[in-house]
Amino acid sequence: MFIWVSKAYSQKAVDSLYYYHNAINSPEDDQDLISAYNFFKKYKEQSLIERDTLKAIYGLRYIASIESTLGFPYESETTVLEALNLLNEVSSNEATIEARIGLYNHLGIISKGLLNYDDALNYYNKVLMLAQTPQQKSIVHNNKSIVYKELNRFDLAIDELIMAYENIEKLNNKVELARALDNLGITLSKINDPDGLVKMNQALTIRIEENDTKGLYSSYKHLTEYYLERNSKKEASYFASKAYDLAKSINSTSYLVDALSYQMRLNDDPKVVEYKKLIDSINLRKQLSENKFALKKFDFAQYKRQAQISELNSQKEKANRQFFQVILCLIIALAVVVYLLLKSKYRKAKLQDVYDTETRISKKVHDEVANDMFQFMTKLQSEEHLNDNYIDDLERIYNKTRDISKEHSLLDMECDFEDVLNDLILSYSNYETNIMVNGITEIKWENVSEIKRTTIYKVLQELLINMRKHSKSSVVLFILKKERNKILINYSDNGVGCEFKKGTGLQNVENRIKAINGTIIFVSEASKGFKVKMVV
Repeated sequence: MFIWVSKAYSQKAVDSLYYYHNAINSPEDDQDLISAYNFFKKYKEQSLIERDTLKAIYGLRYIASIESTLGFPYESETTVLEALNLLNEVSSNEATIEARIGLYNHLGIISKGLLNYDDALNYYNKVLMLAQTPQQKSIVHNNKSIVYKELNRFDLAIDELIMAYENIEKLNNKVELARALDNLGITLSKINDPDGLVKMNQALTIRIEENDTKGLYSSYKHLTEYYLERNSKKEASYFASKAYDLAKSINSTSYLVDALSYQMRLNDDPKVVEYKKLIDSINLRKQLSENKFALKKFDFAQYKRQAQISELNSQKEKANRQFFQVILCLIIALAVVVYLLLKSKYRKAKLQDVYDTETRISKKVHDEVANDMFQFMTKLQSEEHLNDNYIDDLERIYNKTRDISKEHSLLDMECDFEDVLNDLILSYSNYETNIMVNGITEIKWENVSEIKRTTIYKVLQELLINMRKHSKSSVVLFILKKERNKILINYSDNGVGCEFKKGTGLQNVENRIKAINGTIIFVSEASKGFKVKMVV
């Protein structure tokens, strides 16, 4: 397991990393591995929070190693794939290449342990494509040779071991050199090459000189196997005893079990031989069964995890749909509100333009036409022998001009609107027509908008003008009432009435009411007077 430690780590963090690194490589029991697993699990999660991808990958590599050691190959494989996915998110450099080599090599080891030899070779070939140093190349060539030996392809295994040996020769590392010689020697012996024993003895000599305890055990084991296959029981017994003694000194259960298995092979008792074959057969079936069970267990866990992810994604999609639906509804509602506001603003602006135009025309009529008419009348009055009828006609025209100007003059909204309305109604009341008003004092006109007050004034004025011109009524009744934020206005008179047709005046009334989103209803029948109902 390759280790890199950032200089940015605190001393405490570095100490913890090395402590758990050693706990993984030389565990006293499974508890050491479990403690290391928990440490690197938290380490990985914290690294992801800190967005330090390389540190997260570093933690995942240790987690994968622990899972494999504890007998969870499929979980270990998933952890490696998670690390590879993270590697794809960072740019390539020396550290990421080293990590990728280690991860592919680990996948090869897992696949070999699961007897998936083709997969193992594929992963090892990926490592070779990335390997840059002689040590990296020698390790992967050695791993490939192990797979080929399992497949009884000793010729291919020897080719890989020769390449491993050639790379090791470039290094000043006698321990690794002895490993390469020993592996090459035992493999050559499988094809009865006499150079196999020579190389195994060379490896043994180096390991004794280097005091390589674990390496010595491999040498004793391989030499025992070599002599057993050649039925040289004396030499086989010698090296088997050496292996057993060394296993006891190492105090490793796995080494002792392995050493005792060779002691059993030296026993000629047919029952012992049969027992050994049965044990090997049972162990193989057990491994295959465990692999299948682990795969099913892993597949179920993956299925369950995938189902949870699918459910979570479904909930997220549903939440997103609901969110976008709410947003869409809000946008539509906002658009409607904006449209209505703009429409209302446009109507009010248009209505204001009408009032401004009426005011401008009224002023022009008053300033130019009426004044000129008055001056002309004054001039005529100074003339002798002028027909009085002419002066009366001119005075009547002048009064009409003055009335038009007054009807369309600018309203003074600073005054009390109640008084303004009363003045309007009073101006149309005379001895022939009695105008009554009910409810005008009950409305708080200061709370009514200026545009609405102006509209009400103009509408009442139009109705009074229409009454004077057409209805010939003696009684007129206005009823005003406030309901919530609306004003109800009812007009009625006892005039001659008629079949209802909208003239210019009444059309103006309707247009003004609609411009402020109000409603209006006209009711007129011959001999039954004229009625208007308005809501503004």
